[in-house]
Amino acid sequence: MAPEQAVQRIVMVPAVSGPIAPGDTVEVQAILEAQRGTDIYAVPHVPVTFALVSVAGAGGAVSPTRVSSGDSGVAIARVRTGDRPGDTVVTATSGTASAQLTLHTDLAAAGAAARVTAPATSGGESGSGGRRAALVGALAALGVLGALSLGLVRRRHPGGA
Repeated sequence: MAPEQAVQRIVMVPAVSGPIAPGDTVEVQAILEAQRGTDIYAVPHVPVTFALVSVAGAGGAVSPTRVSSGDSGVAIARVRTGDRPGDTVVTATSGTASAQLTLHTDLAAAGAAARVTAPATSGGESGSGGRRAALVGALAALGVLGALSLGLVRRRHPGGA
């Protein structure tokens, strides 16, 4: 391989920002870089291998597992997170360079109005996750209302008299 084709560093980022729900599919970008002197440049047309390191729950996947960095030096893969809240860790490797990206999922993202991925094809069962998120939200609202009520009571009776 020519020296200019040797990948020295991989920078991984999710293609979108925002909360990720368990079972979502997220595009990740692996930017392949090399450096000569003070110049940092993208490395085009080299193979990149993607793999899952760990998944919270079941159902995690990465596709494709092997791809070329293309003209721009960027390789893209789609990562499906596990079906439980927690971390899905994916790695990208090209030559001797590698990088890891952790995608954190939580139940609060499952109730978000805007979704960044296509819906799952395995049926639309909501399970108890939605009820649990609603209960947590209601308890949080009650806590805020309680704190506001205490604040009003203290204003009416300053100094405890």
